[in-house]
Amino acid sequence: MKKNILIFLVLLSLSCFGQTKSKTSANNYLNYTIWSQVFNNFDINVPVWIVTPWIVAYGNINHIDNDVFFKNNLKEDKLFSDKNIILKEFSATLNNNFFKYIPVDSTMIVRSLYKNRLLYTLLLKQTDSLITIDYRLPDTKTGENIVFDKDDNLVSNTRFDQDNTTEIKNIKQKESLYYCTIDNSTKSYITAEESQYAHGLLLSKMIFRDNKETYKRKFVSGKKYLYTDDGKLMTILNIDKKGRTIDSINYYYVDNALFSIIQGNVNNENDMIFYQYNNGQLTGKDIKGLNKSLHINRKYDLNKMSLISFIDNNQDAVDQFELGYNTLGQLNSVLCKSAKKSDNIDDNFTNQYVFNYNEMSNVKSIKMIDKKGIIQKEISFEYDYR
Repeated sequence: MKKNILIFLVLLSLSCFGQTKSKTSANNYLNYTIWSQVFNNFDINVPVWIVTPWIVAYGNINHIDNDVFFKNNLKEDKLFSDKNIILKEFSATLNNNFFKYIPVDSTMIVRSLYKNRLLYTLLLKQTDSLITIDYRLPDTKTGENIVFDKDDNLVSNTRFDQDNTTEIKNIKQKESLYYCTIDNSTKSYITAEESQYAHGLLLSKMIFRDNKETYKRKFVSGKKYLYTDDGKLMTILNIDKKGRTIDSINYYYVDNALFSIIQGNVNNENDMIFYQYNNGQLTGKDIKGLNKSLHINRKYDLNKMSLISFIDNNQDAVDQFELGYNTLGQLNSVLCKSAKKSDNIDDNFTNQYVFNYNEMSNVKSIKMIDKKGIIQKEISFEYDYR
């Protein structure tokens, strides 16, 4: 596997010093913004279009944690890809606090800098009912504004640049129906998603295109969700524009623990994930599919993940990450190693990422150090309040 396997998402838990309940989806966006800068050579400052209605659904429905696989419902779904495996693995296991403090009823301004150059600016504000994230690139004409409610639901998401604007609105029609629209100023249609719920369980998602001029609606694709009698996700059916089931994803359990996920399509091509546990703690996964065979191994120390490795059987490659924490339990080090399976992984250190925090326990800097101990790159974060 290549070094870009490190581009991962981290779902973090933002505790606000007892002020307001943290917002999972907001944390998802904030921390992906940081990780994308770290693992894209520090100097790529493209907008981070990460928060979509489907990511928000993933944050809201705790036991349907597979939804990260389906963040792009408008294209043909695959159970996994190399990138999504890494995104899913880190997001599901790490519980760090990059932004432990966000004030209530005032705005915290975060400026990310690399080589004395502004990468982006974040304006963060939360109240008892809403949290707002405003993301801007240095030109100020490119960015994103996102609003979540107190229940971690996406209220609105406006993405803009010099050429067009995309606006996402999430509307709760009633207790059982959510209606989401995606409007791009350059498109002749509005994409609409309708999600049906019953007793807190997602039953279906249907995607439509509404013509802006004629108001005619066209069905694009959909999903139906089936559950066991005790509420565990059992099957997801993917539906094409003609209403036909094109593939399914099935979930199997042993002693109430998820044992495997298997996706099959009309061509009898299967993607599979198998889980291993030790004393109730997930310690490994085997991921198999067409031209794919990957094993993921985890180790823990005091219930915190201390090591995670990815063994690619097809490419004879091992990538290993050793995680370190400070006395407050915050991630302060990621030691990266890469080797062939036949080599000793401990002799193949590549680089290390070191995280420093300020007096409010918010991230202050991120350094990339090579195997000679030389700081190759560093991102710094400046804070202001108004």
